[in-house]
Amino acid sequence: MRSTAALRSAYVGSHRRGGWSGQKISLSDPTPVCSPYGSTQPAKYDVIVSEPSLVGRNRVTTQVVAWPQLHEDARRLSEWMHTCDGPMPSLESIIRMAQLLVPELTGAELDAIWRSIDSACGGSLTPRGREWLAFFTAAGRRDGAGMSMEARRLLAGDPFLTEALKRYLVAAAMLGSISVGNRSEARDLWAQYSNSIGRTDDLLFDVLRAQSGE
Repeated sequence: MRSTAALRSAYVGSHRRGGWSGQKISLSDPTPVCSPYGSTQPAKYDVIVSEPSLVGRNRVTTQVVAWPQLHEDARRLSEWMHTCDGPMPSLESIIRMAQLLVPELTGAELDAIWRSIDSACGGSLTPRGREWLAFFTAAGRRDGAGMSMEARRLLAGDPFLTEALKRYLVAAAMLGSISVGNRSEARDLWAQYSNSIGRTDDLLFDVLRAQSGE
């Protein structure tokens, strides 16, 4: 069993000037793991191999991500960015890829990916897609205030949120608020959304609630 201090280091990070700079920040699965998918292959390897395909808009011809669903997401997105044939892959598949990338890459590396996706094929992102991109941009830059603001915007305005995505955004918004010292905002988020995100008796939300002073 990992200690609360270890979980805090992994999920919340240490607050420094300019934002938070924790070690691993994984919000897509509220369990003590370092990547947003269940795989025995290190997430960093997957990201290193798949990143050039997204920035350079190269076709994915070999399996670059260990988890089959994420590999297929990467393949479809890189193929579409390379050829511009057919409709853009679903936003949900892009969100899954972003959840893999954010904990593993630097802000500059992630910004290059977001710019490539945003400008691909004449700029095909929907307004909803751009709102998600704004959220992932803030998260990638470790901008706690921006991450909380964009997560709250999505929670309030995205009518297509699944329970899993709502949990992800609530955790991200709380984390962002806590990281900049706004614990009362994190408590308010919990009070507002805790009844609508399903299971809440897990370690991540225990840590976030404790850090918020709830």
